[in-house]
Amino acid sequence: MTSVAGASPRDLMRGAPPAPGRLVTLDNWQDAPFNRWSYLHVREIVPTAAISRGGAPVTTFARDERDVGEVRFAVRGKAFTVRQMLERRTLMPSPCCTRTASSPNGTGAQ
Repeated sequence: MTSVAGASPRDLMRGAPPAPGRLVTLDNWQDAPFNRWSYLHVREIVPTAAISRGGAPVTTFARDERDVGEVRFAVRGKAFTVRQMLERRTLMPSPCCTRTASSPNGTGAQ
């Protein structure tokens, strides 16, 4: 993993070509600080497709508005709120996103 201490997303992918430490690639696009740039530019990193909803009318869902920061969830049996997750910026590595040398796409998925 390439690391750029204190790099701002605005510093990434600048220049032609970008400096090696500022280049967002398939190897680092999910890691900070590269993920801040790549999530806004996913189509430039991985293949995507526009999927039509079709011609049917849009379904209206019931609303349950609340403070999203207080929404609770669990990671590996440990409870968190969205606010806690955002304050920590990371909870713990997820097995679905841990890179292994043996995985064909670099995400640990087989």
